[in-house]
Amino acid sequence: MKSSVSRNAWTMLLACFGGAILPFGFAPYDQVWVFFLSWPLLIWLLDQAHQSKNRWRHAAFIGWAFGLGQFGAGLYWIGAAFYVEAETFAAIMPIAIGALAAGLALFPMLAALAAMVMWTTGWLRVIALALCYTGIEWLRGHILTGFPWNMPGHVF
Repeated sequence: MKSSVSRNAWTMLLACFGGAILPFGFAPYDQVWVFFLSWPLLIWLLDQAHQSKNRWRHAAFIGWAFGLGQFGAGLYWIGAAFYVEAETFAAIMPIAIGALAAGLALFPMLAALAAMVMWTTGWLRVIALALCYTGIEWLRGHILTGFPWNMPGHVF
């Protein structure tokens, strides 16, 4: 039990790290190379999930943690609005930004689950993840009038 808990903690930390470095590819940082670290890490973690007996739960967990890192790090700028009247609103900033990141992380979770349906060995798994992530990002851009920030394609 203990090794399973620590393994899950490391998996979540790695997935969060992979998502958290993703926003550094966007302006103003423009460090496109982070994409070539972040996405292979996600694919490797999903490979691990695919080999486990609870692959759906692990894939959902990894996709959500990746999204939590991505949106938690990429939407930090929204917190600046809470400092306009800091004495009133600053205390709720971590809760609001955390809830926004956790909610938006449901989209990468859905992409990971959809990719797991088509997951295989070789390059087809990369194409499956790319197609599923693209479709889910399109969906995110249209649900509830959309939220077009931190879309991976904006790096290029």
